[in-house]
Amino acid sequence: MARFSCGVQCTRIILFSLNILFFLFGLTLLGFGIYVKVSNRFEIALPDNIGVKIVSGDVPGAVGILLITVAVFTILLSAFGCCGALFKNRVFLYLYTIILGLLVIVELAAFIITLYYRVQIRDSYKSGFRELFIEIYSNNHTDLQHVIEDIERNFKCCGIDNVTDYYTHNYTVPASCYKDQDFHKPIFKEGCANAAITWLWNQIPIIGGVLGVILLIEIFGIASSISLEACYAAYNNIDYLLNGGAGVGKSTLIKAVYQSVLRFYNSLPGSNPETIRTAICAPTDKAASLIDGMTLHSFLSLPINQCKHKLVKLDSGISNKIGQVDARLQQIMKSREPFGGVSVIVLGDFNQLRPIDDKYIFQFNNSYNALVDNPLWSLFELFELMEIMRQNDDKIFAIALSNIAKGMMTLEDINLLKLRIVSNENLEIMGD
Repeated sequence: MARFSCGVQCTRIILFSLNILFFLFGLTLLGFGIYVKVSNRFEIALPDNIGVKIVSGDVPGAVGILLITVAVFTILLSAFGCCGALFKNRVFLYLYTIILGLLVIVELAAFIITLYYRVQIRDSYKSGFRELFIEIYSNNHTDLQHVIEDIERNFKCCGIDNVTDYYTHNYTVPASCYKDQDFHKPIFKEGCANAAITWLWNQIPIIGGVLGVILLIEIFGIASSISLEACYAAYNNIDYLLNGGAGVGKSTLIKAVYQSVLRFYNSLPGSNPETIRTAICAPTDKAASLIDGMTLHSFLSLPINQCKHKLVKLDSGISNKIGQVDARLQQIMKSREPFGGVSVIVLGDFNQLRPIDDKYIFQFNNSYNALVDNPLWSLFELFELMEIMRQNDDKIFAIALSNIAKGMMTLEDINLLKLRIVSNENLEIMGD
């Protein structure tokens, strides 16, 4: 992977840090959810025999399961974000973007539905509160009566709609309904249902601010993951293997590709022409001179401390031989990625003899790698140069040469070559 700009690196760090916080929040929520699920302390305040399901003993278990579900979802989502940012993995970023986008859509839909059905929700809330009130006082649940009295004292209210809720059902009006708490008038006029709604309405700025911050964080996460995914796609390594026999134009193609890549990097804003961004190499002086390049020895074999400062900006390399380029670039770039994260285009001919004490690109690098299938060959996309350009005016002879390289000579090829045999007499004449 090529080196990214400072802005991209900052986005990666922020996205990773943000999801680390989400991960820790998810772990905390998971622990609290497990505690709620297994704890029996809630069942004392909310006994099982109350008829209204809203306060039954099953509520703590249901709340615990809900918290655990939300926690697991948060942990998985943050894991996708962290892995996508840390390992530059586009698949994780795709999943992170899709899931977070769906979450934002669900949140907006819930807000719109709540706003549209706010009257029905308010009526349902009052109806449920009223049923709960009657159930608690009819069955004389003392613990829960104390809870209602605490609500009346804190919200300065009485009953559900007003004090008539006690009179209608012949319940004793508690001291919490009186302003002086000594059973002396006046009694709070407002019901607790409306008082709770009023209190909630007064908290709208705080609730809206918190929800707005959460929404902005989610939108930032989506935008960051999309931008990182686009950067990873744009900066993805180009590892090509161009194979072709003699005369197909490999040297000409190398020069054309090199000039195109060089023009691209020089056209980038803030580019420095003195910085080595692309290198064209060959194994020998003769081969390097044919392509106006450098030898692999002169380019990579210097001690690291002598050549590292020149190559830290290297983004792509074009070479005729693979050799030890992979290991050397990993050393120079201080990266364990293949070729140190540098894009590499390799040109050569499979029909040529392999270098002395070297291996083909499709072979394992050492004996231990046979245990873990990781040949460099799997990293490259192969392109074949088929048309012979050097003998373009003599197709028959060009085909014969190609068949020789493949070991597939025909009788016509053999006869054609025999016609070109020079006799000793001709050599003597040429010598004179």
